Amino acid sequence: MSVNFQDNPDIQPTEQDTKQEIFFLRRFNEYKDSMVSNFIAIFGIFASFLIFLTVEIQILKTICDINRLIGFSIIISAIIVILVSVIYVFSIDTLNWKKVLFFIITCAVLFIVGFIMLFKSKSELVCNEVSVKKTFQETLNESTVDIKVEIDSLQSQVDLLKSGRNR
Repeated sequence: MSVNFQDNPDIQPTEQDTKQEIFFLRRFNEYKDSMVSNFIAIFGIFASFLIFLTVEIQILKTICDINRLIGFSIIISAIIVILVSVIYVFSIDTLNWKKVLFFIITCAVLFIVGFIMLFKSKSELVCNEVSVKKTFQETLNESTVDIKVEIDSLQSQVDLLKSGRNR
């Protein structure tokens, strides 16, 4: 139990009290430093996954070839692994080269697989042309139906006017 010597000037610290307080302060500082590095690592991992999801949503909206989509996703995953490994390296006190080597090999494999999937996919222009043609055809069909309805409506009005004149 620690005594606050500043509140009571009559009590003077003993050598044992001072050693205990110094030991406690050192332990507290070590604990605080480890908590800060853990917090930075956890926050960095959270931010990297949030970035991953945001980019994935944008990619899913624009890419129509599954191989290209998988390739981009794998490359983005490799970038996330690099970010997590950099956060890991800066948040620890002692460097474990086996883990760093594991991160480097994992990133290299992910990049290679991602680029293979990108180059294996068909041209994005062909895929987009098909998508544009399909959209244009749907719009044309909807417009044709609207025009037919309008023509039928006008024809019924013309017929009504003709029948009104003939009487």
